[in-house]
Amino acid sequence: AEFLLDGSHRDQVDAMMKYGVGLVTLHWASSIYKDNLERLGPRWLSYLGGTWVSNVGLHTGKSQLEQLEPEHPISRGWEEYEILDEYYLNPTIEDATPILQVTAKEQPVIVGWAYERPGGGRSFGTTLGHFYRNFQQEPFRRMVVNAILWTAHVDVPVDGANVTLDEADLKLPPEPKK
Repeated sequence: AEFLLDGSHRDQVDAMMKYGVGLVTLHWASSIYKDNLERLGPRWLSYLGGTWVSNVGLHTGKSQLEQLEPEHPISRGWEEYEILDEYYLNPTIEDATPILQVTAKEQPVIVGWAYERPGGGRSFGTTLGHFYRNFQQEPFRRMVVNAILWTAHVDVPVDGANVTLDEADLKLPPEPKK
């Protein structure tokens, strides 16, 4: 949040949000620092519809990734599945629609939300995306690409976005030689 709200380009970001440009945030990009919540939080929430307060409640583990809105275009073409990720507990969801949920520390945790901003802009935030192995899974990639399409006002195919990649394309590059 701070990168977009406090940088030299903050006026351009604000103009784009007012113009209706889509916004998608993954993992830590969906958060704001506690020290900045009072000063920047209202504007961030007006863009994204929700946030996580950085470094306030974390849990890493496996959970079923649940679709709270299976009819939403972001949910097209993938089924609920088990995911291993770093979950940000206790997100603040204001006017957004909770889309994704996991169970962490025996409690339900919203990990993805969709927001239709006044004026026609759309946003999607997810606190998922800590481990690269999640991006290697087709359902995860489909959810992210569906969200990008939805925020851009592009029709999401009934079966979800095509995110098929070769195994070679999904591999991380070799470690650099020291």
